[in-house]
Amino acid sequence: ETVPMQEGKELGKSKVPVAAETVRVDTDKLDSSIKVMGEIMSNQSRLKHGLADLNEINRISQSCLDLINKSIEHGTSGNGEGRKMAMAAHDLQTKIKQLSLNTRDALNVHDLLTDDLREKVLKMRMLSLSTVLNSFPRLVRDIATSSGKKIDFIVEGAETELDKKVIEKIGDPLLHMVRNCVDHGIESPKDRLKAGKPEKGTVRFSAGYEGGHVLIEVMDD
Repeated sequence: ETVPMQEGKELGKSKVPVAAETVRVDTDKLDSSIKVMGEIMSNQSRLKHGLADLNEINRISQSCLDLINKSIEHGTSGNGEGRKMAMAAHDLQTKIKQLSLNTRDALNVHDLLTDDLREKVLKMRMLSLSTVLNSFPRLVRDIATSSGKKIDFIVEGAETELDKKVIEKIGDPLLHMVRNCVDHGIESPKDRLKAGKPEKGTVRFSAGYEGGHVLIEVMDD
C-alpha cells in the first residue's frame, strides 16, 4: 500500500517528507456510520417541519396581537385590561418570532454540517481505480509475450475514485475487457503491418469524472 507523503520540516536546505497518518477502518463500521447519517438526515427533515410549524404559530400570534390592538382602538375592551393583553401578546409574539429566527439559523448551520459530514463519511469508502489496475500491465505483458504480440498498455485516470463496493464489482469485468482487447482486438505484428498499421498495438484504459458520473473506457486499435 502506498502511503501518501506530506511536506515535512526543513533539514538544512532539503525537506524531510513525513508519512501521513492512516488508520484501517472495517467496512462494516463505515456502513454503520452511513446508516447513522441517514437517520440524521431524516431528523433534519423533521426539524424543517418543526420550523414551518413555528413560523405558522408566529403568524397566528401576530394576527392575535393585531386583533387586540384593533379592539383597544375601537374601545371594545377595557382600557387597562386591553393594554395588559396587548403587552402580553406583544411579548409572546416577540419571543416566538425570535425563536423562529434562531431555529432557522441553527437549522441552516445543521444543514451545512450534515452535508459536510455526509460527504466526508462517504469519501472514507472511496478507493482509486489503481487498486484494481495494478495487476493489469503485467497481465497484458504476459499475454502479449505468449501470443507473440507487441502491445503498449496505456492507463489514464487511475487516480479516479469510486466506492469500494463498486470497485469490487467492476474489477473482474474490467479485467475481462482488457483481456479481450489483447486476445481479440490486437492482431499479430505481421497482420498489423499487412493492414498498414504500426507493428505495435495499443490498449488504452481511461477513467475520469463526467458530471455526476465516472466514465470508464477500454479501447484498442
